[in-house]
Amino acid sequence: MNQLDQQYQRMIDGINSMQALYGELVTYRAARGCLAIDMPLSLVAKVNESMGVKRDIALQTLAGLLVPQLDLVRPKIMQDALGDAYTGKRGDYLTLVTNACNELKAETTL
Repeated sequence: MNQLDQQYQRMIDGINSMQALYGELVTYRAARGCLAIDMPLSLVAKVNESMGVKRDIALQTLAGLLVPQLDLVRPKIMQDALGDAYTGKRGDYLTLVTNACNELKAETTL
């Protein structure tokens, strides 16, 4: 199995694990539909309901779970998704997850 196949398998395993641990998943779409990330609805809700340190912990947990998916996102797509907030560093993952939670809060009844 080549490296890309291993990354895809890691992503699929991660999504399956998230669903087993946290239940229902919601898909966040960005960059004109070029980016789709599956996220546990319960953690998205926790990020959006919490404040301060509890919110930071929920956000970091969610971002950590999403790394297998985010590692496959090409820099150009990440740049399109984040616009002016794009830095080209790993901190972009947390920015993207924060944006996703904010947008999903507006779109869903969490």
